Amino acid sequence: MVVAKPVLKRGAVVAGKWLIAVLAEYGVHSALDRVFQNNKDQEAFVTVQGALWLSNEYFWKSSTPNTPPPRNVLTTIATMKKENDPSSAEGWDAINNRSMTQSEAKGHMKHRIASTTESTWSAIVPATPTHHAQTMFFPIKARTDHYAAEEARIHALYRAMHPTIILTKGGEDLKKWKVGSFVMFSDFVDPPPILKKLGTENAIDSEANYYEATARWQYRELNPNGTWSKWYDGEKKFSQDTGDGIKSWDDHTFDFDFCKDNQEITAPAIYEGIRRFISKRPVYEQRTRRYVGTLFPKKYTVWVKVGDEPCVAQEYQDLN
Repeated sequence: MVVAKPVLKRGAVVAGKWLIAVLAEYGVHSALDRVFQNNKDQEAFVTVQGALWLSNEYFWKSSTPNTPPPRNVLTTIATMKKENDPSSAEGWDAINNRSMTQSEAKGHMKHRIASTTESTWSAIVPATPTHHAQTMFFPIKARTDHYAAEEARIHALYRAMHPTIILTKGGEDLKKWKVGSFVMFSDFVDPPPILKKLGTENAIDSEANYYEATARWQYRELNPNGTWSKWYDGEKKFSQDTGDGIKSWDDHTFDFDFCKDNQEITAPAIYEGIRRFISKRPVYEQRTRRYVGTLFPKKYTVWVKVGDEPCVAQEYQDLN
């Protein structure tokens, strides 16, 4: 339960939960039992759960110079729109020269923004009067933006061992993945009988108009040499403090770029919410008192509870 600062209202100081609204149709001296009886089981819930990508793409291009056209260059493409819309998955299977099924296209989708280049090479050491010619094969793989540097480094190593070596490129694979932003949906449910105040945004404490939710995931980085780093924990808090709090009184759709360039992530997990319900809060009035038994009586003020008033309160839900 979140405790708010005292709030000044109609000459009274009140303190309590994050108060959404005072039920104006009831006064301080109303029969609270009647209020709660009339609004028995009046609760509203708002929850956000899960983050789904809005778009995703896969691209693969294979070049083989020793293969005659048109099979010397093969391009495979797969795309998918919203993650909760598998029917939008489509693609072209270049190897089999046909369209992909939806399942095949979806299978290429990754929670990843990355690009790798991998090539195959042959290395021939010419024959000498004392040695036969030698042929070796080796791959070179790197993050695409670092491939040229990695290729130059590997070639330099081979030439340092055999100055007369002959290096020949046999083929190259370029692969790209690009997941888009992830969308989250906060669902507000105010089941019947509906009490309008449960869905108001006019909170006495304005911070109660939004609630916090924390998304967690894991990520790893694509190293320049084309290998993946270890997994790290990622976290993002959506809150009023960061300017992206989630509406407490209505449905709310919002998105965020969880995956960065040259990263792969696990599916973000977000599952939090709040509960709104009829409650009551004490109302205090300021009263004047006098010191007694002194030579010079002085006045002082105290806050005296004069009753309770019904209100709509809000608390966080432990949805784990």
